[in-house]
Amino acid sequence: TRKDYEELLLEHYPETELAQCLTLPKDKDRKKPEVIVVVFSRTEDSRYFLTPAWKLAEMERTLKQYAPACVRLRVENPRYERLPVKCRAVLHPDVQDEDKVRADLIAIVRNYLMPWRRDGNFPRPGQTYSIRELRSRMANHEDLQRLEDMRISGKAYPEDTEDVDDTIQGETAWSVLVPEVEIELLRAESNGQS
Repeated sequence: TRKDYEELLLEHYPETELAQCLTLPKDKDRKKPEVIVVVFSRTEDSRYFLTPAWKLAEMERTLKQYAPACVRLRVENPRYERLPVKCRAVLHPDVQDEDKVRADLIAIVRNYLMPWRRDGNFPRPGQTYSIRELRSRMANHEDLQRLEDMRISGKAYPEDTEDVDDTIQGETAWSVLVPEVEIELLRAESNGQS
């Protein structure tokens, strides 16, 4: 079972802090289901959880000794994917500290898409996020009049996302999103508003 693969890996490689087993169903690219064991090991800077390629190959060989021959099994690091997030927002006229507002908005994006960094936990590979929820969290900042524009990976997401796919997710089931946030702040006066 999935739990068995996780326990076997942790038993043989105690330096691994977490193993998460994913089963990928068969589809047009996969003729039969595939088991992916995602391995989380702390690196020296402990920002990301990575295991050297030689160690992943060794782990895979060990697990394959216990797996039935019909099982396609791979051991992988989490796949950290860069996610460009660009926003343009209009400040309330009385806001004094633009840098603080910018830092707050960047923190909102990072805390939503990377809660594991804030909590000190492990990332959840393959997690799906809501654009509508992210937009709402940012737009509700007390120093903003409105969020004018939001682009994720170059694609514009208007305020009304009813007809738009509202999800953000990585390319693989073991992807972990890492946002690169750019915030442009506008003064209400520069927009012709009072």
